Amino acid sequence: MIKVFTKENKEFTEGIDTIRTIIQKRMALTLFKDEEIVKRIIKKSGGCLWDIFRMIKDAADQAIDRGQGRIDDEDYEAAYNALKNDYNHTISENKEKGIKVEEYYETLA
Repeated sequence: MIKVFTKENKEFTEGIDTIRTIIQKRMALTLFKDEEIVKRIIKKSGGCLWDIFRMIKDAADQAIDRGQGRIDDEDYEAAYNALKNDYNHTISENKEKGIKVEEYYETLA
């Protein structure tokens, strides 16, 4: 995990830049339609490198499936929604133990 937001929920540019550098060591940023997509992936990941590279991989797969040479907004949205859905399914009610999803959220907070 690399910090991308301050406690005041402001962008932490040092962390965002660090992650951008990590991504650049793995791939050319020109593979994205624009750098704003890279920044959105970083911010939506919360600084989790696993989630960043998963979103990039899923977005790249989406772009390839659509016959595109670069990741665009549509590819990013599909990758982000897939990640979000996985987390939503992971954090759900546990009927066997009688735990409601609200209790999970309270515990996490």
